Amino acid sequence: MESGSAERDLARERERLQFIIDGAGLGTWEWDVRTNRTEFNETWASMLGYTLAELTPYDYGTWANLVHPDDLARAEAALADCLSGRSENYECEFRMRHKDGHWVWILDQGRVMTRDSTGRPSLMFGTHTDISRLKRSEEELRRGLEEKELLLRETHHRIKNNIASIASLLSLQAGYVTSPEAQSALNEALSRVRSMQTLYTKMLSAHENVRDVSVPGYLTELTDSVVGLFPTAAAVTVEKRLAPITLDAKRLFPLGIILNELLTNAMKYAFQGRARGRIEISLDPGAGRAVFSVRDDGIGLPLDLDPSAPRGFGLTLVRILSEQLGGAARFESAGGTKVTVDFPA
Repeated sequence: MESGSAERDLARERERLQFIIDGAGLGTWEWDVRTNRTEFNETWASMLGYTLAELTPYDYGTWANLVHPDDLARAEAALADCLSGRSENYECEFRMRHKDGHWVWILDQGRVMTRDSTGRPSLMFGTHTDISRLKRSEEELRRGLEEKELLLRETHHRIKNNIASIASLLSLQAGYVTSPEAQSALNEALSRVRSMQTLYTKMLSAHENVRDVSVPGYLTELTDSVVGLFPTAAAVTVEKRLAPITLDAKRLFPLGIILNELLTNAMKYAFQGRARGRIEISLDPGAGRAVFSVRDDGIGLPLDLDPSAPRGFGLTLVRILSEQLGGAARFESAGGTKVTVDFPA
């Protein structure tokens, strides 16, 4: 009685397992590693457009002959890892040839069920899952992302070219005006435009992206560009101490404008009546923050200047952009001018 009950329980368990396999649409295979004989279910064959009768007699070679030649070595290497015990489970994605000639993407998974007394594999069991639809979706997504990336890069190139055109027009106009005030205003505008141009050039250079731009690289190029606009550039020594960190373009852009404004102010006002001058630019990382500062050894800030409410457009812009970065600008005037911006990095 007990034996009959156990057999019925086993039969029900097999029926339940078969129901799960059929419901999931899984192809199953059993491989006797010693004899090379294999057993497949009908779903295994139908995934490839066959009936089991059409594949008879079948063995390991039946599977190997249907796998895409470019994928076979990789699949067999994964099998070898499982058979040797280097990997507990076997899993591989590959293409198999359908009866009508097209390729079907298969996810093949399995494991060794039994080993002999010496540890050699005896029987292996596994399943096939048709993942062709998933692969098509992945390919469509990949192509869509490539198209969007190409469009984005083209847009950036157009913006970069437009910025270059604006910079050229400002430079040309500055060469024609005779008023010192007008020429100064045009040069300041040109300097701001060039800070944007430098960032776009940096982002579009090899392998740069808007999420991970080198801060030292960008600020160094921008510094050279801004200082080079002034005829007194050769008389000013610029020292840079910039930690090797990266920032996304959204934060790097305002930081570049801040540097542009501070350098412009220093070059215009700090060294009046002097033959030479010095500017120090530093960027130091902290615990989740960065400290950026520009210091000169010039004449210092005007005595009547209130740093919390600066009158000039440039310093007002520095304060606003510092707040946009989530930080604050601190102005000091001792032995020159020093402006420090502490912000989350």
